[in-house]
Amino acid sequence: MIEEENKRLGNLVEGILQSALISKGDLVLHKEPVNLYEIIQNQVEIACFNKPVRPKIVIELQGTPVDLIADKLHLTNLIANLLDNAMKYSPNNPVINILISYQNNNIHLFVKDQGIGIPSQIISSIFETFTQADNSTTRKFGGTGLGLPICRQLCKMMGGDISVKSTEGIGSEFSFNLNLKK
Repeated sequence: MIEEENKRLGNLVEGILQSALISKGDLVLHKEPVNLYEIIQNQVEIACFNKPVRPKIVIELQGTPVDLIADKLHLTNLIANLLDNAMKYSPNNPVINILISYQNNNIHLFVKDQGIGIPSQIISSIFETFTQADNSTTRKFGGTGLGLPICRQLCKMMGGDISVKSTEGIGSEFSFNLNLKK
């Protein structure tokens, strides 16, 4: 229990620090050619490691894969957060579909789960700092309300955007796009 709480507090501190750096404009992106598919494969393996029931995660590619110029560390954190949320909020035998679509100098990534979904009355605020569905969700699944706001800020810094479609009780689909030329 102490180990889990220590990890939770460490994640909270890291999230607050990262959010503060982004808000102040002090976060510097180190852009380099990165392979999104490889990042996703690695994050899937990490997410599935040591799980009692291995989630079913399907990765699909559309178009011709190309490297993009991005900050590998922050892009990896973005993917990890979306995948972690998809698994966390799909508590019973998670099924997650990831689609990477390469088209017209853009990469679109979709992470779709069959989890608990997001109530329609709060979906417009989930990218705001410290926003979560409700206190019972926080207690049951954990979290700080920092992950999605950081994801949105990182997407914007990399020249893209992130959005969500969700139906409570059916699941959520998060998507983001990045321009290959930026």
